[in-house]
Amino acid sequence: LLELTLKDLRDTGDGLDWTENYVDFKVRIAKDFLSRVDAISAMGYDCLVSNYFEYFKVASYLRRTTKEPIGITLGVPAVKELFKENYYQDLEGGILENFGRLLRFNMSLYVYPTLSPSGELTDATNLELDPSVQPLYKYMYNNGTISGMVDYDEELLEAVGSSSVTGLVISKIKSNDDSWEQLVPSSVAERIKSQQLFGYGDDS
Repeated sequence: LLELTLKDLRDTGDGLDWTENYVDFKVRIAKDFLSRVDAISAMGYDCLVSNYFEYFKVASYLRRTTKEPIGITLGVPAVKELFKENYYQDLEGGILENFGRLLRFNMSLYVYPTLSPSGELTDATNLELDPSVQPLYKYMYNNGTISGMVDYDEELLEAVGSSSVTGLVISKIKSNDDSWEQLVPSSVAERIKSQQLFGYGDDS
């Protein structure tokens, strides 16, 4: 099951044109999200679209349907966002309450590595956060709540570097750079071309 968060796209604007007027912007959000759902379904995965930013809310929702352990895979940029204290000002216990709720739902977080701008591998073992939350990360890593992904595509990692895969693919599509096809599974490439997702084939 892959989850897409409306709030994350709305806040980060990944792949969106911020020069559009408000009405066009709302249409673009819906269109881009549906394109992502189509791309995910092309790989044979189910897709959950939510408006949750906090992962404990995702876990709470999933816990309604299973008693099995829940695991979520995050890229390094997402992990860094997860440990920013300003996101939890609405919780009485702040960031500690957030992670306490995660532990309550028996959730595990798996960190997908990335390459730094200098080409060095950043993974769960050497991820650096703000000093105020680094001990919390270390605690969660040491107790097994946070683990590193072992099986990942090294060639794709080298091709993408520190960029967002989605953002890079969309940028290449819009600039008519066919190399984007090397960054996605063939089934996804065919779906993008056949349904003209992410502006593919739009010469305007």
